[in-house]
Amino acid sequence: MEPALRAADPQLLERLAERVRTHQPNFFLFGHMTSTGTAVAYLLDAICNRNRPKDRRTNFRSFFANAGTEALGGALRTAWRAASHERLRHFPHTLLFDPSRLLRDYFNPCGREEGHELLPGISFVEELGAVARRREEIQPAVVVIRAEPGMPVDVCRELFEVCRRTGTLTILDESLVDFREQGFFCEELHADIVVFGEALADRRMPFGAFLMSERAYRPWSTNATYKLHATTFGGGQTVLSVVLDTLRTQWPPAADEQEVLASIASSRRARRRLYRKHVNKWAPFGFSLSGFDFDLLEASGSTLRTSSGVEFLDCVGCAGANFRGHNPPDLVDVLRSHDPTHDYWSDLREQLHELTGLPCAFPGVSGASVVEHALILAQLAAGERTRIVTFKDNFAGTTPVALNCSTAYGPNEPYGLCRDVVFFDPFSPDTPDALRRELASGQVGLVWLELIRGVDLRRLPDDIFRVINEERQTGGYLVGVDEVLTGAFRTGQFLFSQGRLADPDIVTLAKGLSDMFIPFGVTLVTSALHAAARDRNPELVDALERRLLNQLGSHVAVNALRFAVNHDMGKHVQRVGKRLREGLTEVLRSVDYLGEVRCEVRGEGLLLCLDWSDATSYARLLVSSRLSERGAVLLNRLQCKPPLTISESEIDEIVRRVAQALRGTTQLGNRTRGLVRILSALVIDRVLR
Repeated sequence: MEPALRAADPQLLERLAERVRTHQPNFFLFGHMTSTGTAVAYLLDAICNRNRPKDRRTNFRSFFANAGTEALGGALRTAWRAASHERLRHFPHTLLFDPSRLLRDYFNPCGREEGHELLPGISFVEELGAVARRREEIQPAVVVIRAEPGMPVDVCRELFEVCRRTGTLTILDESLVDFREQGFFCEELHADIVVFGEALADRRMPFGAFLMSERAYRPWSTNATYKLHATTFGGGQTVLSVVLDTLRTQWPPAADEQEVLASIASSRRARRRLYRKHVNKWAPFGFSLSGFDFDLLEASGSTLRTSSGVEFLDCVGCAGANFRGHNPPDLVDVLRSHDPTHDYWSDLREQLHELTGLPCAFPGVSGASVVEHALILAQLAAGERTRIVTFKDNFAGTTPVALNCSTAYGPNEPYGLCRDVVFFDPFSPDTPDALRRELASGQVGLVWLELIRGVDLRRLPDDIFRVINEERQTGGYLVGVDEVLTGAFRTGQFLFSQGRLADPDIVTLAKGLSDMFIPFGVTLVTSALHAAARDRNPELVDALERRLLNQLGSHVAVNALRFAVNHDMGKHVQRVGKRLREGLTEVLRSVDYLGEVRCEVRGEGLLLCLDWSDATSYARLLVSSRLSERGAVLLNRLQCKPPLTISESEIDEIVRRVAQALRGTTQLGNRTRGLVRILSALVIDRVLR
């Protein structure tokens, strides 16, 4: 299977280098409102509505992902949440035409029986002519057509019309075709959800997107749900700038569309109104409430500068992806010296082997993608041991396969997940004994865990690690560790699991390897696991090794890791992390009401958070917004993830700004201010409608 991406050409590399040199913002926080994202979403909506009859036109909202397959996964999850729950109770509930034949193996790598697949409930069809007959047989809730070059439009148009009349949700996946050769199928086929892939970035940068009609968007349309589907790197401005240029070049906007694009670039109100209309209707409200409603002009190191001239210290860093901060200066040289003929992926694989002891690697584009690869490979290698053990509030991503191990989200999915997943509460006193019994059952194929949970930065107890280590030899299970957040020196060690879990079979890395520049991730495995997986399904293993291969991302990661090793980053993180923890702890003691609720600083290295026992999401949001507005320091949900290269003087400045922002804070004052913020955000939302 050929990689989805081609080599970056010199013109693109120079454009990217210039973005870094001039400190243009790229990643900050998923869903942050930008002119680039708004413009891309506006143009994609126009494409999907171009040839629709007036009575069939609908407003499409875009979700930005990092690959076509990742976007399809999000589209499936969205469709299942929007579809009739009555139909979802009947298996199979989804009909999927896939000429590539990849997804059948991807979602059910071992050919297991109904309900035991990694993603249950899907009936696969590989011949377009068989779709209509199969639809009649199973009456699915969702029909998916993966378009292929030369696909007969008339057959699909008739199928989609039948689905519309019977209330069946439709997904049109255009990620396998190049629209430059034959245009967009969505101009002729009117689906509820449309999926695009790497072709929109000229197949030179990782990208995917799915567009939702009003009907399909409904699951994400409330204040309680609008953030439940997310990805760390989606919506990065560097990739979206390439997409926007591709769209403008290949499909020149009409005069009236040019006027709209100009207003997006020049008018903050127009930009926010159209972002609300074409991306996320709750984003203006949510970012206003959190104190993150600003336009970024410049990003460098630990600092973000806004259009109003405020300079923030950034401890959000794209949820911990800020390995060396925004726009590291040496990235300019990396981009300008990049050799499209060199195999940087092999360089990275060897470097990671030295750092982790794991010799085999699979490329990814996000944390969710590398976790999905890990679960697929583990199922292939585990054979007849079908059970997966994980832990309560583990977070593995929001794509459908990864949701099997995202126990904070997965059990609430209406379509049902793999029946072979068992989860334990790591903080229950009964868990060590119960876990030991489960691991000794002979049924467990994989134990999957975050050692520090991403949702709250609580470290799992040592007893959990001890039981996993002790039962492993007789239990015969694989151990997989999610280091997407904790890895790459974020906690002071390259892997937080080193010294805690003996020789894991699988390790996933993502955030730090991006160097805050390009979507990237890696799944690392042992030689034995790789061989066992290949013996069972060599075609699938080969596809996973090549499909998301990205030489430019590999080059960026190699450079960042060499910098980290040469500058002894692990010791630096331990030193400045201790300084930051002690400084923040002293500040919290000086704030009466935070002292009364016993607010603490929790975490390891430069992965910290401020929290207290009965804290709610709303309470954390209020304190975060106060830090943003009064201290010009940014913490999302009170999690503090500054760049690993941060200096001691910058640590002291963070502590000083936090102290300044929290000085004089009272519980009553905070609640009053919260009500004012809600009213203000509601007014803004009403004005933008």
